[in-house]
Amino acid sequence: MVLLACPKVTARVQIGDNMRIGMIHQPHFLPWPGYVARCVSADVFIVLDNVKFNKNQYQQRTRYIDIDGRERWLGLPITHSTLSEHISNIRIAGTHNWTRWQGAFKHAYTHTPYFKQIWSDIYALIQQESPVLLNVNRFTLQYIINLICDAHNKDVPEFVLASSLHVSSERTQRLIEICSKKEITHLIMGEYALNSHDNMRLQESGISLVRHTYKGTPDRAPLPGITILHDLFLLGRNAVAEQLYNSWHIESLDNGSDNFQRGKSK
Repeated sequence: MVLLACPKVTARVQIGDNMRIGMIHQPHFLPWPGYVARCVSADVFIVLDNVKFNKNQYQQRTRYIDIDGRERWLGLPITHSTLSEHISNIRIAGTHNWTRWQGAFKHAYTHTPYFKQIWSDIYALIQQESPVLLNVNRFTLQYIINLICDAHNKDVPEFVLASSLHVSSERTQRLIEICSKKEITHLIMGEYALNSHDNMRLQESGISLVRHTYKGTPDRAPLPGITILHDLFLLGRNAVAEQLYNSWHIESLDNGSDNFQRGKSK
């Protein structure tokens, strides 16, 4: 099996009035479609690796659907000595059996049409980048983003580690300084972020706040919290890419009326 390197990142060309959309988020393990949709809508994704790790959250695990239609967890075991560290310092325990670890997950999806190649690549990356959780999450996500962007002939967003920018540890000031250093004009904000930051300070600093919402038909809405691999295994990258680009939209939070999409074609 050939182990994969980080997918090549192509710089995006700005569109319109020098608009540059950013997403700032903790790195999650094989995240859900909405998370990935935000990534492919952004010009730059800031991987928030210099904040405290939260045990038993989506940073180390994801949910999937088993063959009986029940939701299950696929989690990475973490070395206890690193639990109080920043995400960048978290290590995956080396005492578990990888074959057993993936057994139930493989059983749930081995019959799906697109499972074999995608999971082979993802599993190779997990093994290659272990024991560093940050690298596992980052490079498996970049692999997924690369699949989606290539299928829809779009450029891959720039990935940047927050720790490399040397910004303030105060949460709102951190966002302001990140946006300044990476020339982000529009920042995607989820509900948790909106409730956790001084939004007026962000706007007064010149940052336009936007949200990412699902606008597709209810029957095609993704299952909340379920890994995007579920859809990729069942539908393939072309169908998933079409869904992410056409069914999710960015809306302005400054006046609540603007509605626009991003994604520069190659």
